[in-house]
Amino acid sequence: MDLTRKDLGRFATYYIPGARDKCWLWLGGINSSGYGNFTRKGITRQAQRVAYYMEYGAFDYTLSVLHNCDNPPCVNPFHLFLGTHINNMNDMVIKNRSCKIQGAEHWNAKLSEVEIEEVRDLYKSGSFSQRQLARKYNVAQSRIWVYVNYKRRSDQ
Repeated sequence: MDLTRKDLGRFATYYIPGARDKCWLWLGGINSSGYGNFTRKGITRQAQRVAYYMEYGAFDYTLSVLHNCDNPPCVNPFHLFLGTHINNMNDMVIKNRSCKIQGAEHWNAKLSEVEIEEVRDLYKSGSFSQRQLARKYNVAQSRIWVYVNYKRRSDQ
């Protein structure tokens, strides 16, 4: 990591160190995911990566710097560890931080559960083709196919 002593000194002004078991919150810029940003000469680095570097030295930069405290703005190096993207995803699932919104509550849902049942019933009756149902419910025909063939949502 190409940082000078002056850079590292400036970095240290953006958090207040404390006990090893407490989070040291980043007071500088934060990205949209809540992680700290540290910028030098137009290059922005994640604050937790700089904190890890300051405490432990150079590391394999293809690895992620992960938080065992699950607090994105934390820069306490004793809360940080290295891992792969897969390690990070597994950690997220183990700690129950993965998105579990499904069905009509999911951001990409087009039809409610009731509407899906209506679509299935209408299709089974033979009164409507998939194309007609797609027009009626203002969705793609491929989505109707998914519902009438029980490939997603309400498959039981």
